[in-house]
Amino acid sequence: MLEQQGGAFLDYVEARRKLGKPLFYDPARGRGGKVANPQYKKTAERVADWIRVGLKIKNVQPNHAWRHLFKSIARHVKMDREVEGFITGHRPKGSNAGHDYGDRWAATMSAEIEKYPRFDIPELKKPPAPHRVRRRTRAQIAADEAAKAVA
Repeated sequence: MLEQQGGAFLDYVEARRKLGKPLFYDPARGRGGKVANPQYKKTAERVADWIRVGLKIKNVQPNHAWRHLFKSIARHVKMDREVEGFITGHRPKGSNAGHDYGDRWAATMSAEIEKYPRFDIPELKKPPAPHRVRRRTRAQIAADEAAKAVA
């Protein structure tokens, strides 16, 4: 399925793997933020906003909703339940730690993923919106500096 889409995403995944970097953010662009607010959380928030606003998917927790949607469609296409569980990170009822032993058999998972229909999301066909950086106003900068001076 991904190959039908030109393989660009798989090429990107491989390039990021070779660099040893996460897929959807660049740790080098971090600004030394607090441990309580890591860069990957901000990235997840932006993806969620993009799904709600850009793709117009409402009333869901987007990043978690993908798992629910995946599982629903997997049932409709009769995907092997054990493989679907490995992909979504769910363990069958009544299983124990032994269920997690062994490799994840990529070829088997790939065959099951091929059953999955291609998504058609009309909003993705539109050109991307320009990235806007919100800059602080002079008044905000002055107020921040005054607050630092008092502290």
